[in-house]
Amino acid sequence: ISKEIEKRFGWEVSVLVKTAHELTKILKDCPFDKVKKAEAYFMLLATPPKEELIEAIREINYPNEEFVLTPECVYIYYKNGAGKAKLNNNFFEKKLQVAATTRNFRTLAKLVELAR
Repeated sequence: ISKEIEKRFGWEVSVLVKTAHELTKILKDCPFDKVKKAEAYFMLLATPPKEELIEAIREINYPNEEFVLTPECVYIYYKNGAGKAKLNNNFFEKKLQVAATTRNFRTLAKLVELAR
């Protein structure tokens, strides 16, 4: 898919593909309570990051931003919204050295629904 996009449009982009089962599991496994889950962001990782990179960022802490990192997803809750958040897609891609894409709860829930 990535090669076809580059060939057709001239853009090199990362493409992340997840099965319906994988998306359902990611949504179900969200560690936040119901209220936070409804406002959470789900950063889907293209590949599992190296363990040493995971360990290096586990202790990072920004006020009003929470994250839980798994091999396939970074679950993020921004108390004050995502607009000026430090723990964003670029931050995690750089620190974990993996491609990622982030979706909010509503979008991921809709993707799960469409995938069924």
